[in-house]
Amino acid sequence: PPGLAGNLAAWIESRTRRKREALAAMSAIWVMGVVFGLRYRDDRDRATTNLFVFNVAASGSGKDGILGASAEVLAHCGLSAAVHGTIKSEQEIARNLTRHQMAAYMMDEVGFLFQKISGARASGASYLEGVVGLLMSAYSKADGRLMVSGDLKEDIRGHLRKELTQVEKAMDEHGEKPNLLARQKAILYQLDTLDAGIDRPFLAMTGYTTEKNFNALVTFESATTGFIGRAILCIEQDTTPVTKKNWKKLPMPDSLKMTMQQLSSGGSYDKLESKDRRVEHYGERIEIPTTAEAAAMLDNIVDLFDQMAYEHKERSGLEALPMRGYEQVSKVSLILAVPEGVRTVEHVRWAYALIKRDIESKMRLVLANDSEKSDPARALLMTLLQMVDGPDGETSGV
Repeated sequence: PPGLAGNLAAWIESRTRRKREALAAMSAIWVMGVVFGLRYRDDRDRATTNLFVFNVAASGSGKDGILGASAEVLAHCGLSAAVHGTIKSEQEIARNLTRHQMAAYMMDEVGFLFQKISGARASGASYLEGVVGLLMSAYSKADGRLMVSGDLKEDIRGHLRKELTQVEKAMDEHGEKPNLLARQKAILYQLDTLDAGIDRPFLAMTGYTTEKNFNALVTFESATTGFIGRAILCIEQDTTPVTKKNWKKLPMPDSLKMTMQQLSSGGSYDKLESKDRRVEHYGERIEIPTTAEAAAMLDNIVDLFDQMAYEHKERSGLEALPMRGYEQVSKVSLILAVPEGVRTVEHVRWAYALIKRDIESKMRLVLANDSEKSDPARALLMTLLQMVDGPDGETSGV
């Protein structure tokens, strides 16, 4: 990717023993989206920088190094308290969004989790049934309010009151310390406004998994109902990436670390003062302007995705995927633009190429999975096209 995203991707990729450039690039963009999330938006669509990203690569091919480096970036920016490694229930997601304004999910072997979620009703795991619905709803409310059910609202209210009692007890024992006063104020605000919904929740998610565990989840239903349509898939086709010679795990360069910290806090380092600090920012967000040339390109992209949607309405029924294309281009181009302070043609062009390729990839996966029984030849063709796609795709021999 261009600019800071490329520099961050290069460092993340350096932390894995095997060549994993696509995973590193997509992970850098996701991490930047989380780091910038509470402080920035664009000037056209009020777009926010939260993304759903699924990273798919062969077992033992370097996913752990990418995941660890991404988590390290968030730790340097003081966001670890809002980072979670799995999803236990719908109620837990809502509680996480009241503990902190942000909930960033970084999950290893995410394929197993979503297989469990998709079979929740049959297995009797009712606590998982509402997870996907809440994830989709929260994803689109980063600049609004997230409404929750009455039962869930009471569950959150009870949790907040319990936490308020703990904070007040700590203040009695240790005095009115700034971090305790700030947490007390945040809890009281949440209790007062909960009936109107959770205010500007920022939910982002990334997961790492293998092709075998993930591909079956990309179905016609998941694509058309919106969950897979909202996500970006990063699929590493090469199952035997090259091992780097004389590889060493290098720390994050100080210049890169300081730049990310400064952008995360909107130019202030106050937010890094206390490990007990709540990850939040309810003030005005910094608006990233768009050049006239980039704005014209975005207008053209709307038309291109509309045309693609119309064609697939007749051809495959997968028009829901390109209908979300512009929103994702807007988000990714905004993330690329934040470090430079203005969105340019370069940012928009790169984002469009990424999202167009992603949509085409998801369409092939859906058609391969859904045609497996009714049209095996078509399913095989789509699987082969998926395998050879891109500069790092498999060879014709494989």
